[in-house]
Amino acid sequence: MKILESLKYANLSFRGLKDLPRETMEEVNQKIRLRAIQNVKGNLIKYRKNIDEFSEQDVEGLIATEEKEIKDKITKGGLSAVLSVLGLNLFI
Repeated sequence: MKILESLKYANLSFRGLKDLPRETMEEVNQKIRLRAIQNVKGNLIKYRKNIDEFSEQDVEGLIATEEKEIKDKITKGGLSAVLSVLGLNLFI
């Protein structure tokens, strides 16, 4: 029971990120966007594609997808950290 309560509070703390000051959230989102742009550029180089081959909408879509992946990794990493502190494993 205590573990379930801890997970509940951990989940609430993840949701609490939305309660951060607007300026802080803007900075976080800006850094995530810059990282996403770097990742997209890296992927284009990796797959030997030229950015001119894509429309502006396609590039925006690639960046948005990469932003979502980064945010998912952050969320999953945070949850994994909480579970490991509680002595749990995701693969049980």
